[in-house]
Amino acid sequence: MAVGLGGAVGSLVRFALLTIGSDSDSGLILFAINVVGSLLLGLVLGRREHLSQQWRRGLGTGVAGGLTTFSGYAVAVAQDLDDGSLLAATSGGLGTPVAALVAAGIGFRLNRVLGARPSRAAGRAGSRTPGRERRPG
Repeated sequence: MAVGLGGAVGSLVRFALLTIGSDSDSGLILFAINVVGSLLLGLVLGRREHLSQQWRRGLGTGVAGGLTTFSGYAVAVAQDLDDGSLLAATSGGLGTPVAALVAAGIGFRLNRVLGARPSRAAGRAGSRTPGRERRPG
């Protein structure tokens, strides 16, 4: 339930932001949306020990997942390429993932400011190869 509600909130916020902006601003708006969503997810995962599972799922998978859009980012880059805007395609294509990674890292770091040390397991969630467990020590 929390994921569905959070996803609805995130999707509606993205829709509203894209609707109030002009078509010429849509690439910049998508960039901002994806960076802010990555920051939110970094904050949520960094505070995983302080948030219930419902809150983590609702805010992380729901709101951040509904807010961000990889497909919108990919289409914006493809449209820039199709329009012959190599500079816009390159800056958007490379800038978005770099800025999103930096924002997620900032989200983890902000947890220290907020008084919660980020969980080491949170940063590795989903990064382990299935079937391979980490060895102690």
